[in-house]
Amino acid sequence: MERGSYQTIGKYFRYETVKIKGSRFIATAQSVESAPTAEMFIKNIRKEFFNATHNCWAYRLSDNDQFRYHDDGEPSGTAGKPILQAIQGLGLYFSAVVVTRYFGGKKLGTGGLTRAYRQAGIAVLERAKIVTKKLYVWYRIRHDFDQTDPVMHTVSRSGAKIVSMSYDSQAHLKVVVERTLSDALISRLTEATGGKISYEKTGVEYA
Repeated sequence: MERGSYQTIGKYFRYETVKIKGSRFIATAQSVESAPTAEMFIKNIRKEFFNATHNCWAYRLSDNDQFRYHDDGEPSGTAGKPILQAIQGLGLYFSAVVVTRYFGGKKLGTGGLTRAYRQAGIAVLERAKIVTKKLYVWYRIRHDFDQTDPVMHTVSRSGAKIVSMSYDSQAHLKVVVERTLSDALISRLTEATGGKISYEKTGVEYA
């Protein structure tokens, strides 16, 4: 996944919906960086609610079909998938939700279960803080000293940030810029210096 930005859960959040035919539905949501992170989050919730009737869950990572869900003993397709649909419906990535159920003595039927789990997932996500993560690109830039003014001016007006500078026979800059602005930055630097710079892409990260 390399999109310019994505939305995810800002911080751990929990919400309990109203009881449905006596059953309690407690939804817990958290951002997750990877499948192992998601599995650990789920494991911790299962441990916390060890005496619950069910701990059903879903998580979604990137665009590339990186998702999983589980019904934890509920009828197939009535719990994990509706939770996943809640995550997808809000356009969230790198997000996990566990819905804990304490059975209230009355069966809900497959349709009732599907609605209850989806609504619990939606409820916790709509109340959680949602943040936007942007993709940033890191560059190492080298230039002669007589190109300092055009380089500094161009970096400044291109929305980039100079992280560090060092000098030997040339100036060396570490620069970070949003992915959506990175191509324009390199193009402007090349134009401003008449091609008298060298650069290397050293990494990308979401923040």
